[in-house]
Amino acid sequence: MKNKLNRPLFPVVCAIPLFLLLITSCSKLEYQVIDKNSKVLSEMQQDKPYIIGCGDKMKINVWRHEELSLDLVVMPDGKISLPLIGEIHVAGLTVEEFKDELNRKFAEYISEPHVTIAITEINSLKIFILGQYRDNKKRGR
Repeated sequence: MKNKLNRPLFPVVCAIPLFLLLITSCSKLEYQVIDKNSKVLSEMQQDKPYIIGCGDKMKINVWRHEELSLDLVVMPDGKISLPLIGEIHVAGLTVEEFKDELNRKFAEYISEPHVTIAITEINSLKIFILGQYRDNKKRGR
């Protein structure tokens, strides 16, 4: 009988520490102001190769094979679909790595393929800006 009375309290007793952990982890909100002289901004502008991501739009050209040249969007699963080759996982590859992969795959079907890739829209990088804009000039400050 004692066991039945304690059983309904068990989920509550387990939920309280979990709730407290959740509250304390969310209370540590931090933000960072980035201006043109910020060290963070200069670190973000390093010369690194672009990594293809989901949602990116690209134009693929296969020299002398117009039927294989396409405008594509990287799907949410990170893949694209091409004639002859089929599906290829491209998310996480650099443009150069992807170009080399396409040249290898197309070489099975055409002699001496020459592929060029141009990223036409970057949709995989998201930047969120939170806060309120304050125009000090309008307020007379």
